[in-house]
Amino acid sequence: MDKIFEVKNIACQIEDRMLWQDISFSLKAGDILALKGPSGSGKTLMLRTLAGLEPIQSGAVLYKSKAQNDYEMPVYRSEIIYLQQRPSFAAKTVAESLKNPFKFKVHEDKKYDAKLVAKYLLALGRDLDFLSKEIANLSGGEEQIVALVRALILEPQIILLDEATASLDEESSQNLEQLILAYLNQKRAAIWISHDQKQSERISNKELSL
Repeated sequence: MDKIFEVKNIACQIEDRMLWQDISFSLKAGDILALKGPSGSGKTLMLRTLAGLEPIQSGAVLYKSKAQNDYEMPVYRSEIIYLQQRPSFAAKTVAESLKNPFKFKVHEDKKYDAKLVAKYLLALGRDLDFLSKEIANLSGGEEQIVALVRALILEPQIILLDEATASLDEESSQNLEQLILAYLNQKRAAIWISHDQKQSERISNKELSL
């Protein structure tokens, strides 16, 4: 099976401190890589680099055999979506937050699918009334649910998850895991930071420690 994502000898140095270096790995469709390391080891910075949100200091990142820097960034980031631990939203309600990305030119060939949204929310234990909730009134866990659904309906090929279930209870966490596994469906790939060792063991088939 062909590699869809490849990292070659990337490194990150902040002032005189080398966070990581000579990092290389590849992902095939269906892979989930568990990214591990102690606090301060640069896990989040690595995901941001892979997402094109931070510069590549050395080495190369390739998506579908094409270097990250050869893509127009909006196109690259529409295919490789980063979910930060504490999402941000420029919208008043959940529904607005889910619909807003479709206003951008990079997503002009996609349409908001209300049935798909309902399916994803149901899988995460939420009904359609959840769409009318104001973002300001959401719990941390609910924010993570909105961020995930917003990402999935944009149909990225690779998802970069930074403690995506940190604010969820165990049942909700496992529901979210199952939804992501179903979404990937051996066709897409993910990189997942989790401090929950059991979760990492459940969801990943590869591991990288910083």
